[in-house]
Amino acid sequence: MSVAHKQFLLAGDLLILDNEATNAMIFNKDMMANFGMDLPYNLVKEGKWTFDALLGMIKSSYSDLNGDGQMRVQDDQFSFGVFDDTLQAFLTAGGGLLADKDADDIPFMSFASPRNLEIIDKAMDLMSPTENPGIFNIQAAGNNADVYFVPFEENRILFMWIRMRVVEALRGMESNFGIIPMPKYDENQDRYYSLVNPYTGVMMGVPKSSGDLERTSVILEALSAESKYTLQPAYYDIVLDRKFMRDEESSEMLDIIFANQVYDIGGVYSFGGVFADFCGLGRKVDRNIISYYDKKISSMEKAIDKVVTQFEEMDD
Repeated sequence: MSVAHKQFLLAGDLLILDNEATNAMIFNKDMMANFGMDLPYNLVKEGKWTFDALLGMIKSSYSDLNGDGQMRVQDDQFSFGVFDDTLQAFLTAGGGLLADKDADDIPFMSFASPRNLEIIDKAMDLMSPTENPGIFNIQAAGNNADVYFVPFEENRILFMWIRMRVVEALRGMESNFGIIPMPKYDENQDRYYSLVNPYTGVMMGVPKSSGDLERTSVILEALSAESKYTLQPAYYDIVLDRKFMRDEESSEMLDIIFANQVYDIGGVYSFGGVFADFCGLGRKVDRNIISYYDKKISSMEKAIDKVVTQFEEMDD
């Protein structure tokens, strides 16, 4: 999140909202048993949890339960629930970013690179209800409790993309569920990547008007140090592990998810409106990425220049 080698915002042990905004996936274990599927934990641990592995599991794991010839979220069984911004989560999970930075720590738009276009194209395969009727966009369907939580709790969604905070809302769910990181693009990828969602993630900064900056820094450091042994264990071990997670494997998955958090500066600053636009492309499953890039690159670069100028004018 630095610009021109200047960093004014931090996350850390004093916060939990950065963890709650971190992207992951949940899956319904009872449904997997009914489908005769192996739980994906071993795939994750072996480095084989990939876009293709997920695609293979969602291709045939849906059902028109009421037999009316249409897939409706209120009645039928789905394989994968996504949001508009799941597209950016997949881009990051595959090792890409909306914006990267050069050797001088200056952002530049990178989502239209050949490698990132491959990631986006395969992500679109995982988000397209046209190609797979078992996929549905929760946001487009209403994004309320009846659409978001109830179908999963009723064993009618196999996989669901989430921000970590969603796990807390499933505390009363009777069926068993597990949690796993977002998949890799392929097995050659060195590790899993977990995007901190720009909508709900937070970082902390100290305004110049705070007065005694040294005193403020000492207090924040002391609070953060204490939080490492109080707040973080309470959030991680008690809230997630003991109250919401239903198996030991999910605890291992949490270690992987939180050890690989990523902030995409392109999404956080949404240069030229790119984050909102990218979410729109995700909802429409619009693969015309180059066309969008060519149309908007000028405004995105102007927005970057403005942010860089602001950072360069600020005191170290």
